[in-house]
Amino acid sequence: MFEKIVVPLDGSTVANSAVGVAASIARASAAPLEILSFVTDEQDPIGRESFLRAHVGDLGDLEAQYKIIQLEGDAAQALVGELNDEPGDLLVMTTRGVGRMGAVLGSVAETVVRDAHHPILIVGPHVAADCPAIVDGRLVAFVDGSEAAETSLPIATQWALAYGMTPSIAQVIDLGVTDPAYSSDSEYVGELANQYTEVSGHQFEHEVIYQKDAADAIVGHLDKDGAALGIMTTHCRTGIARFVLGSVAMRVVHQAPCPILLSRPVQI
Repeated sequence: MFEKIVVPLDGSTVANSAVGVAASIARASAAPLEILSFVTDEQDPIGRESFLRAHVGDLGDLEAQYKIIQLEGDAAQALVGELNDEPGDLLVMTTRGVGRMGAVLGSVAETVVRDAHHPILIVGPHVAADCPAIVDGRLVAFVDGSEAAETSLPIATQWALAYGMTPSIAQVIDLGVTDPAYSSDSEYVGELANQYTEVSGHQFEHEVIYQKDAADAIVGHLDKDGAALGIMTTHCRTGIARFVLGSVAMRVVHQAPCPILLSRPVQI
């Protein structure tokens, strides 16, 4: 499914939490795992690689590749450039981390999410070490009634088929604006589930969630569902009765109990 699984590290324990998630995907994809780090003119690339090898430790049957890049300019844009140059790669990163490497991943995560043209898997600070494994786990793709949000559904289908996941589509509706008895919302997400079940041959479940705070609703649903993966788009435009998923995406990432795959709609 991917040519490489890439993890940017800054040498911090927090940033290192993405390695385990990335390694499991690399194994399931039969893809190489690449550890990426940037150095400035004052830093030794050989010393950086040695430190990272010791920091990452033993990955068992998986041998990581290490790529050390001389940083010229902004770290976030350098990372976006690396990702856009390698469209077949999956980037797996944390939202924060301050290490001896001089790069602060947390300060670039939102820029990368905003500017990259490919899905990015974010491992937030509340993802527990015993979070359900992505392979054979449950995934939930969130929609808000917009075409932009629906662009996450083909991605959800690919992940479900590639990793044996159980897929679900959930829509979050503002309880203060829409009556829960209003049936068109349930019909909409039900039709999407039927459509993707028919196209993929993989059963999609569906649910409509009525709550006033979108981020809280999404995080709560992922927790209740025992989800191994949430999937959202980063930019959406919707009617007044629906939340704008893109505006809450990073809040969800920072609070979610499982990794979140963020994708940018191609039209944005």
